[in-house]
This record gives sequence, structure tokens and C-alpha cells, in this order.
Amino acid sequence: MSDKGGVSSDGRTKVAIEVLAGCLLVEAVSTAIWQLGRTLGQLTTPVSTLRFNHDAQILAMASKDKKDSMRLVHLPSLTAFGNWPTSSTPLGHVTTVDFSARSEYVAIGNTRGRVLLYHLKDYGAGGANGFSSF
Repeated sequence: MSDKGGVSSDGRTKVAIEVLAGCLLVEAVSTAIWQLGRTLGQLTTPVSTLRFNHDAQILAMASKDKKDSMRLVHLPSLTAFGNWPTSSTPLGHVTTVDFSARSEYVAIGNTRGRVLLYHLKDYGAGGANGFSSF
């Protein structure tokens, strides 16, 4: 079991993340019994970066081994966001990801030494749909 984990917004459900054979396994427990929630196979290379947002509703996962290989996962539904990043989002080889204090922004660092800042419109003070870059 990985030491990466979080607590859901209800404060009772705990989430454990395990990387096995390049796939991300999301496990949830609301009692003393762990259950596999879902295997997320959106990344085809080993996961090198995992980061929870402030309330553990979003998990950012990335692989530095493949260009533009990053996904955001909505943990309550255990689904990856399908609308971002797109094939035209210039992420490069992602080495680090972090969220702002209220998850209004996500910063993505890459091997070229650049930090990309994106506004998450569904979180923080925004509230509209989608993502935008600066």
C-alpha cells in the first residue's frame, strides 16, 4: 500500500493510492475494510507524480516519461476528467504538480524548467465550467 492518501470532504472516507504495473489503483475505506474502488489506466507509462487538492476531491497524476502525460481524477466518482488536458495542452514532460490553497489554480512543472499555471474554473472562487491557462 502506498503512503499517498487523503480524506474525502465528508471526513469519514479515506482513500489510498497504489501504483502497480503502471496503473493507479484507488482504494476507499469508510469502515475498517479496504475495497478496490477503480483501476485508472489513463497513463500508459509509470506514474511519477501524485498530488491531492486541498479537500482530496481531485487527484493529479502524471508521468514524466511521456510528453503531455497528466490526468486529473475526480475522486468521489473515481473518474478522470475527460475535457482536460486536451491533446493541444502544452504540458511537456511533467515533473511536479500542485494546487493553490482552494484549488482555484493548478501549477504544473516540466523538464524544460517551466511552470504552467491553469485556472480551474469549477473550483475556488470561479464556479464556471472548464480550465483556462495564463
